[in-house]
Amino acid sequence: MAEHVVVLEGVVKQYRMGGHVVDALRGVDLTIPSGVMAAIIGPSGSGKTTLLNVLGALDQPTSGKVIVAGTELGSLTEAELTAHRRRTVGFVFQDYGLIPNLTALENVMLPMEFARVPVAEATRRARQRLEAVGLGHRLGHRPSRLSGGEQQRVAIARALANDPAIVLADEPTGNLDTTAGREIVEVLRRLVKERGKTAVVVTHDAQIAEAADVRFHIQDGKISQTR
Repeated sequence: MAEHVVVLEGVVKQYRMGGHVVDALRGVDLTIPSGVMAAIIGPSGSGKTTLLNVLGALDQPTSGKVIVAGTELGSLTEAELTAHRRRTVGFVFQDYGLIPNLTALENVMLPMEFARVPVAEATRRARQRLEAVGLGHRLGHRPSRLSGGEQQRVAIARALANDPAIVLADEPTGNLDTTAGREIVEVLRRLVKERGKTAVVVTHDAQIAEAADVRFHIQDGKISQTR
């Protein structure tokens, strides 16, 4: 794996709203080493989610270079970008994003179905991922029977389904109380320490910011490293 799992060079992202151009990212330069937990902190409207979407190949920059896990995203076709997301990136969202009528095990298996992993292997891997986040006893539970913290742990297990190099988390503790939030921070830390993953977390949560190995601040589409 590349020494730096994320490299951004002069990334600009503009949106057109009516007759106006909105600068969401303004010449962002960013490097994140492999195997760390990185926190990106900033107020609402600062460009945090736009930056995460660019890193996750969900959105393309207006200009600049984006390299994730050694692949320059600007050189990829749409089909190649889809394959890159499935193979290289895991996503964790504030609202968990679980399918209500699927069990925890089935939710974690879903990304592997899209990646055409055989059912037996997907089942084995999903069980292992859930056990790794402390939910081996909740495999058959649907989201409605899980607490918010448990749902987010399922979401993290799902993000790990295809063994990605990088996990991108958008306010992963935003809907949780302090205790559940602390558990999610610990899960993310273990993810980095024990599995060698890189976690990039957009957050307002001081617990995550303090636990991060590297910390960045974003304001008005410009980013600076604070630790």
